[in-house]
Amino acid sequence: MTYYAHTAEDSQGKRLPESCGVWQPLSAHLRNVAELAATFAAPFGASSEAHLAGMLHDLGKYSARFQARLRDPSIHGINHWSMGTLAAVQQKHLPGAFAIEGHHTGMPAFADNDAATSLEALKPRLANLANPLTAEKINGFPESLTELTTRLTADRVTLPAPSSAAPAGQDFATALRTRM
Repeated sequence: MTYYAHTAEDSQGKRLPESCGVWQPLSAHLRNVAELAATFAAPFGASSEAHLAGMLHDLGKYSARFQARLRDPSIHGINHWSMGTLAAVQQKHLPGAFAIEGHHTGMPAFADNDAATSLEALKPRLANLANPLTAEKINGFPESLTELTTRLTADRVTLPAPSSAAPAGQDFATALRTRM
């Protein structure tokens, strides 16, 4: 199965059918975003973190319901990013997790520039994402993180190894790097 990130429209804004051949494959979208994010982050030494965030940011688009939504615009209520947040946290990639979670909803405030406080605020949501009984309510689809990452891998997308965590006491620097 080909998974898509986006549909396409003609010059009048009318949705083109999948058969037109210009819908964007999800694997290409993830690679493009990852490469662009890495390029933007290179000047401040965060290209590997940005690349991983780009690869995970739309992980929920591998869900069957998201793919159905591309064909049926009446389908709503799909959170396609939070499973990428969970994947980033599981890889100990906290800046990426905050960037992924915030790419549609906005970045957390990092109260007093304290990443640990913001992580504590995110933990209940992450616990709900890891629980199949509550994840479907948040995401709008039933697939687990394992199912989505299996589809990602089957789509020939390879995730880079996570980088090491930021040193302790670097909360302000971590917050700044995340926003960059």
